[in-house]
Amino acid sequence: MSHKSLTAENDLDRLMEEAEKACGEAMTADPKSPLPSTLLAMAWRSRAYTEVNRGLDPARSLEQAERNARHSLDVHPGHLMSRLELSNIFQVRRSGP
Repeated sequence: MSHKSLTAENDLDRLMEEAEKACGEAMTADPKSPLPSTLLAMAWRSRAYTEVNRGLDPARSLEQAERNARHSLDVHPGHLMSRLELSNIFQVRRSGP
C-alpha cells in the first residue's frame, strides 16, 4: 500500500470519527429526529462504497450504515430519506466483493 493510500485511509477514519461525534451530539440534542442517524448511515454507506472501489471488504461499514438507517426508522418509521438510504445500502452490499 502506498503512503498516499495510508494517508487517505487515515483521513477517512478521522472523518468517520468526526461524523460519529457530530451525529451523536445531534441525537442527544434531539432524540426524536431521524436526521442524525440517517446522515450517519449515509456516511458509513459512502465509506463502504469507497471500500468496494478499493477492493476492500465493506462488511463493517455496511453493518454500521444499516444499523443507523434502521435506528432512524425506529425514531420515525415513515422517514423517506431513511428508507431510501436503506435501499442504497442494499445496493452497495450487492455490488461488494
